[in-house]
Amino acid sequence: MSYSLRNTILLAVTLLLFLMIGGSWLYFGYYSPLAQKTTQFERQEVQLASLQSEAQRFPETFEMYNELNYKLEHFPKTFFPDHRLAHLYDYMRLADRGSVFMNFDYADSTSHGEYGRIRFNVDGVADYRQVRDFIYTIEGSGPIVRINNLQIRPTSNAENLNEVGFRMQLESFYSRTDREVEPQF
Repeated sequence: MSYSLRNTILLAVTLLLFLMIGGSWLYFGYYSPLAQKTTQFERQEVQLASLQSEAQRFPETFEMYNELNYKLEHFPKTFFPDHRLAHLYDYMRLADRGSVFMNFDYADSTSHGEYGRIRFNVDGVADYRQVRDFIYTIEGSGPIVRINNLQIRPTSNAENLNEVGFRMQLESFYSRTDREVEPQF
């Protein structure tokens, strides 16, 4: 074997060795971590899209929270001044705001020392959101009214799929003493 052929083979092997080492170094040093970073980036993009969709609902939820919190802080609970149904009926009419069709059914009244309890039923039909607002108004307004039982069922109205029927059993508390208790509606 001639000297020039031997040197050419040696240079070719050396060049091949450099190319293999350089290729390995590029593949394992740059391309493999780059592929891992790319898959990690794609997962983070999906997670970001999910968080952004949640964040778009936050202002509406925060506004509703602030409104309910304001109602709870600025409308303290009080007793009805007496057991007359006119006060209770007026309260339910004001809580309704004219959007819920309802029937009011008086059950009974019992006394407990200085205080008394009136039990009554309310049933009716309205859009779901109106029923929800009606329930929030009852729970968050001034007079102490407690919902003991609530049943909500869909109606068969094909024109309005949001319409529901409801039935509530409620208790209201009133003062039996001569102290004046101002109802807050």
